[in-house]
Amino acid sequence: MTKADELLLTTVKLDVITNQERHRAGTAFFYTFDLKGRKAMVLVSNRHVLEDAHIVNCYIALDLESDEVQTACWTMFLQKDNIITHPDSKVDLAIVPIGGSMDEHAQIGINYDYRSFDKETMPTTDELREISVMHNIVMVGYPNGQIDVVNNTPLCRHGITATPPAKKFNGERAFLVDIGCAPGSSGSPIIAYDSIWRELPNGQLTKVDQARLIGIFCAGNTSKVQGITIPKDGEEPQKVNAYIPYGIGKAISAQCLNDFVPLLESRCK
Repeated sequence: MTKADELLLTTVKLDVITNQERHRAGTAFFYTFDLKGRKAMVLVSNRHVLEDAHIVNCYIALDLESDEVQTACWTMFLQKDNIITHPDSKVDLAIVPIGGSMDEHAQIGINYDYRSFDKETMPTTDELREISVMHNIVMVGYPNGQIDVVNNTPLCRHGITATPPAKKFNGERAFLVDIGCAPGSSGSPIIAYDSIWRELPNGQLTKVDQARLIGIFCAGNTSKVQGITIPKDGEEPQKVNAYIPYGIGKAISAQCLNDFVPLLESRCK
């Protein structure tokens, strides 16, 4: 399996029903925290996706011995304390711990086919400084809720960084990306995808792909366009407003995930 193929297993499509019976869609991805030697797996998405969520349906492939693809709909009934929001209200991130539930599922023979990000898949501070503007990125998610239902795979979109990820855009812990974005992409991982040369034991060099988590998509920018309808006979034209996306989105810095560690450790005491 290539590095690109593995990225298809990092996300799940979310269908959210809030306490007010409102429906919303988004993306989440697997992330594993290391809490002083103890692993804690969570789903990561945006605060605005998971806030007030009561029922969350996520679609995940089963880990089978055959090549057949089977998808399970995992329905989560959430209480307020099941959703951990980022301690800074300006950071649009939230997580849902799922490690315990996945262990329970495994005990009854239900195993999932997925890949999880962790701190090792994020660039170090020095490495992040080397990722500047116009760096190749990939966003994995479900724009407009689109998914390959037969193979349970998300859509991958290719773009570039529009501002340096190591710098705070307008003072926020975020950066801008030049990439096609649509509703449903919220919560998608933003990955710096490139190739590096690596030395083999025999001294030869080989080119390998690397995928480093640098951000979490949270919002797309739009332009407001005003116009009028084309009237039929005897009708008055009506004013209309349309909001057209222009391909610039905002991503929360992946380093903000480190701020969840104290919150998770306090729950484990």
